[in-house]
Amino acid sequence: MLTSRILLRRHASSLKCTYSFIRRYTKAVEESDNTIIDDTNFDVKLEPLPTKNPMRQPYMKNLFVAEVDHEILTYPEIKNDDRHKQFEEWLAPIKEYINQTFDGKQTDENEPRPHQVAEKLGEFGVFRSTISQEYNGIGLSAIEYAKLVEVVSKSPALGSYLFSRMDPIAVLMKYGNEEQKKKIIPRIVSGELIPAFAYTEQHVKKGFILNGTATRTSCEKFWKLNTEKIHVPNGNEANCFLVPANFTETEDPWHRPTLLGVFLAERERGGISSSNNGIKMGQQGLETCTVTLKEVILPKENLLGQLESGSNIMLDVLFLGKHNVGSQVVALLKNFINLLTEHIIHSRHYDKSLMDYNSAKGILGKMSLSLYAIESMTYLTAGLIDQYQDQDCSLESAIVEAYSIQECISRINEGMQLIGKESYLKSNCYEKIYRDALALPLWNQNTLDLITYIATIGLQHSGSENASRVKKYRNPFVNSKFILKDYFFPEEGPDLALEEYLHPSLQEPAKLLQKSIHMLAASTEELLVKYGASVSDEHLELQRIAEIAMDIYAMTASLGRASRSHCIGLRHSDQDIISAASICWMASKRVEINMNEILEGKHNNCDDFLKGISEKMFKNHGYFPEHPLQRNF
Repeated sequence: MLTSRILLRRHASSLKCTYSFIRRYTKAVEESDNTIIDDTNFDVKLEPLPTKNPMRQPYMKNLFVAEVDHEILTYPEIKNDDRHKQFEEWLAPIKEYINQTFDGKQTDENEPRPHQVAEKLGEFGVFRSTISQEYNGIGLSAIEYAKLVEVVSKSPALGSYLFSRMDPIAVLMKYGNEEQKKKIIPRIVSGELIPAFAYTEQHVKKGFILNGTATRTSCEKFWKLNTEKIHVPNGNEANCFLVPANFTETEDPWHRPTLLGVFLAERERGGISSSNNGIKMGQQGLETCTVTLKEVILPKENLLGQLESGSNIMLDVLFLGKHNVGSQVVALLKNFINLLTEHIIHSRHYDKSLMDYNSAKGILGKMSLSLYAIESMTYLTAGLIDQYQDQDCSLESAIVEAYSIQECISRINEGMQLIGKESYLKSNCYEKIYRDALALPLWNQNTLDLITYIATIGLQHSGSENASRVKKYRNPFVNSKFILKDYFFPEEGPDLALEEYLHPSLQEPAKLLQKSIHMLAASTEELLVKYGASVSDEHLELQRIAEIAMDIYAMTASLGRASRSHCIGLRHSDQDIISAASICWMASKRVEINMNEILEGKHNNCDDFLKGISEKMFKNHGYFPEHPLQRNF
């Protein structure tokens, strides 16, 4: 998987310049230089954002070593009242238009497609919303953009369409030099260029991160790009692609590149073609395409960042701003919950109302708690990005993405059991909502990659912080005194005093959070001692560590939000306290189960048995047990 390959090897790879190359490049540049930028409809101006505070230590990474930044428990909010008012005034007509166009009950046949509403959203300034005002953008903060995503994602396909156009801008603003920004961003603002990521490849050769190559010409002024990318969102409409490729100076197919570069490839340069991938399971409104770049000549200035930073850029491509998937899930899950609630209220099962059944109440209650946790995590992460300069929220963003997708699919599946057979009919919206949820990983990372990333980053941080301690445990005969002391006089985890930073009514849930944090640190240390550097190959263990981390972040965000709600007297704040306490109680139980399975080891937690069964299935190319009615006599 792409994420795993990049994490294991962050650097990928390193081919004759002719007169025809220069002619093609010169012609494209001359055409682009004569472009007239339309500067209309740039009247939306918001108050400047407040100055960010100095960067703090990464919150989730430090939890792997049981260090807590109590400041995170103070739930963030927009502090500039004038800006907040201006933002709400700008968002109001967008929200009204979305609500008039999408009612949440439409099927694939009658729901408008993203390209049908894109022009109107462009008039509102949606597609320049995150671009700084310096380039005639609106300059939304992370929290404001998360709210915009939630509004637009009343149609999940439209939310994914927004990501397909805005995510490349975030990477370009972060890694592009001033010359690249001045050349590309104004054309994006005017609508002349529509950007898209193109990074997924099929049948990658063993030992390679990608198949695609960028060959440097002999004059060292151009790149020759050859690659084919699949699952490119909005690939037919897009005309400016961010394309990762292996850097190489030879066309030998067996040459193994060592560096990875990310390139800006405009369709106007020629050599770029696209075609639809076909009908998808869900989110039918947004097309996915195969984009082929054949002998595309790019000037050396089209390299984004440096060759040495290609792998880091790719990780940002995969994870930068992915907490916004939480906003998309919030809109999708909230719509389903509202429809399901109405269905339960007006339905009868046998001799009584469906809402009188405790099973229905339990399913609906769990859905509400999942939504509450996802909301809390999403806006907490966005708040951290807004409040602190260059804050490292990569791990938090990955956790929000993984947790949101998993919970959304699970809860909708449970809810469909309450609706019954009606939920599986294409004439109803329920089936479409479920398919839209199942399609979320198509536009984002699949959960296996996310889990690998979450656990690996946490273990790396813990290993660097506790290297000497882990080394002593792994060499017990050399460090017998240390081992015996720790065995007979084990150190208890420090009191984190979390309850002092929360409302008094949340003292018990705060203790559960503290206990879970110590379990995470203990489980992490156990894996590092047991497996050492090979822990990255123990994917079942990585899954447990990642699930513990996700549950802890959900607990943290929910407690901080509930405490804020109760302290400022928001409506239903008493229910916030109950919701946060319930989330903590259930999450702490899951944390305890995962920790116990880690401590039990491969044999006692059945990991070895599962691996053995799977290996037997690989050997037999499928399910191998004989039929229960088979006879051998």
